[in-house]
Amino acid sequence: MILLTLSLSFCLSAQVQQLPFETSFDTPQEKAAWQSYHTGNSTTTSWNFHDFGAFTAPSCVFHDYNVGASGTDTLIDWFVSPPINLSQLAKITLFIQNAGFSQPFPDSFEILVSSDSPDPETGNYVLIGNLSYMQPLNQWRDTTLEIPFTTPIGYIALKYKTIGASWFTPSFDDILIEPLDNQSINSPNSGYTNQFTLYPNPCSEELYLSQIPVSTKSVQLLDLSGRLLDEILPNSQTNIQLSINKLEPGSYIIRLVGQSTNQQSRIFFVN
Repeated sequence: MILLTLSLSFCLSAQVQQLPFETSFDTPQEKAAWQSYHTGNSTTTSWNFHDFGAFTAPSCVFHDYNVGASGTDTLIDWFVSPPINLSQLAKITLFIQNAGFSQPFPDSFEILVSSDSPDPETGNYVLIGNLSYMQPLNQWRDTTLEIPFTTPIGYIALKYKTIGASWFTPSFDDILIEPLDNQSINSPNSGYTNQFTLYPNPCSEELYLSQIPVSTKSVQLLDLSGRLLDEILPNSQTNIQLSINKLEPGSYIIRLVGQSTNQQSRIFFVN
């Protein structure tokens, strides 16, 4: 009840941020705009701000491992943005570093988006990226993910989960959320020739792809870890229908592979 009351108060009082939205957690105001939630059954650590350290950069956000936990303790911590106007398609870029002496599994570091509530217990969060396996460890890298739906008010959540006392410790900084416009998609360095369309999204039975470039050599279906689930040769077709009724609910990637290294990718959801 206390958690719900706090989250509703935050939702009603926080000012909706407009795109582009940028934060580097350098000021008290930037830090205070984000909220932490705990949904696991154990906690010895949480999301925190770090101004120095061997594994982190100044003014970043990090999560330490579950110090002293038993092998069955589950820790799940969420770090949630202020409300953001996502009424147009957007992308999120952030600076991330994974560290630790064990493999990420059973740990995970995921990015999710909600369109109705910042509270993980009540929000309709959908996964847009699993950053648990970014390599190499102990090295800062940029990464960019699409937010493949629109909503007048949305919340970005970074979720850390671990079972036991594994040593996985992610850090992130310099978040930028900006419109995903045609100019950025078709930039000379992107490898895109034009942006294809997929619909409906989310879907449950059939997925339709249109405006596929004639130079596309293959259409790949992947999970968010990059594992290839299926591949189709379009044979110069510009429209394709895919049956996805055997996929488990969740987030997946459609990738168009063209000549050389040119490729386009879109995330879609199965419900």
